Amino acid sequence: MSNGAFPVWPSRRSTLASHPTIWAWPFHPEAIAYILYTSGSTGKPKGGFPVSSQHASRGDEVTPMARISCAADRLTLLMSSSFGASISDIFGALLNGAGLFPFNLKEEELLHLGDWLNNEEITVYHSVPTVFRHLVATLKGTEQFSKLRLVKLGGESVHRKDFEKFKRYFPPSCLFQVGFGATEINTICQYFCDHQSTFEGYHRACRLRDGRYGDIAA
Repeated sequence: MSNGAFPVWPSRRSTLASHPTIWAWPFHPEAIAYILYTSGSTGKPKGGFPVSSQHASRGDEVTPMARISCAADRLTLLMSSSFGASISDIFGALLNGAGLFPFNLKEEELLHLGDWLNNEEITVYHSVPTVFRHLVATLKGTEQFSKLRLVKLGGESVHRKDFEKFKRYFPPSCLFQVGFGATEINTICQYFCDHQSTFEGYHRACRLRDGRYGDIAA
């Protein structure tokens, strides 16, 4: 990128303030919107997966991944923007006029996350299962979460006990989503449960992005 092959738009406020002409730069659909970093099989981080603005702005793909129903939705951003799972949150909110609410897990205490979800009237919660487990460990069972309609987990294995905790602490109107994906292609498939869902086998059907169905471990 530094050799001029790809134009770079600096996002620091100080840079933008000192270079007002940046806002006049022409942006094309083929311009890079973001680059995801992954270690892959080498163990060494590399930014090998640039995504064009045209692809990133495909609301018909991002919206189903983020499960956004309208501009009134309020999404969490609990992950680093360099983590592929954050893409559906960031662009899902941006492309639909929904609200995106960052919560810095490194600086804020997890003890306050439950209250924060209620105070901000969050409708879509998204995190890795480890963070979810820490969250439910802080709950007392008296929380309402009246606005929350979807709990999304991905990036790690999701266990049956996670679903049981979900049913215990979140309202019957709320759905539980398990996402499976990869940095290179983002979401591969998604599986949705409600409070009446049961698991009788090791594998469950999940809906793929193209509308077909496949299997993942329950």
